[in-house]
Amino acid sequence: MRQAAERAIGRRRDWRITSSLGKQHEDHINSTLDDIEARFGRRGRAAVRRAAEELANTYVRELYHEVIKLLAPLALSVGRLSEGVANDVTPRAKLQQETATLRERIDRLRNLLSDMRAFTDMPKLQFAQVSLREVTDEAASLVRDANLQRGVAVGIEVRVSEELTAEVDRGRLVQAFTNLICNATEAYEGLSDRAPVVVDGVQEGGRLSLTVTDAGCGMSAEKLNDAPLLFSTSKRHGTGFGLPLAIKIVESEHLGQLKITSAEGKGTCIEVWLLREQGD
Repeated sequence: MRQAAERAIGRRRDWRITSSLGKQHEDHINSTLDDIEARFGRRGRAAVRRAAEELANTYVRELYHEVIKLLAPLALSVGRLSEGVANDVTPRAKLQQETATLRERIDRLRNLLSDMRAFTDMPKLQFAQVSLREVTDEAASLVRDANLQRGVAVGIEVRVSEELTAEVDRGRLVQAFTNLICNATEAYEGLSDRAPVVVDGVQEGGRLSLTVTDAGCGMSAEKLNDAPLLFSTSKRHGTGFGLPLAIKIVESEHLGQLKITSAEGKGTCIEVWLLREQGD
């Protein structure tokens, strides 16, 4: 009886926490905590809840700083545009330029929030045996189309055998490799020598290795260390979600591994290890 009462008190405490995130998330979160408690006891439940709260608080703080960094110049653009409109002698070209700057900054804020939503999404995964050649071909095609619109001229060669198959969620893995290949093509910005990005694959026992290799600008040791972190980006319009989302999809959702090696001025190689079957 006492244990049942303590569990009820614990659940009420958790409900107060989850209710702040929305009623629709309550059942899912408490179901997860119940499973943890059944396996590791009430202390395990409490420890996981504290860790989750700390992670959530850290994420919100970092997101707040990133949004503020975008809102400050946005406010300046609005102020300049308002002054220009109020001033009858302001040249039309200047107003148009300020409007374009304002639109660009709004787009950056929208992209940040969109990427944030994609990163925090918790889709119901549907695993099936699929051809990794089809996955990488689709990702490469999406990047080629996007690069064509942006005027980015970097070749992409897919050298993955049709024989390589793995039990994966196809849509999520396509999203991960789209991010990885896109990052690889963007690494050539400002370079005249643009060897193609190469996507290769091999099988070793019960695991498969897919690599995305570029000969772009590469990264210093410091940048390489920061690359997997949320909001970390050296791109002018980057949001810092592309690589972390790819890591989340590969490692958390597919129980795989993602390893990055890079040398400044020489290029970057990202190696993704996947299980052939999720039960392996």
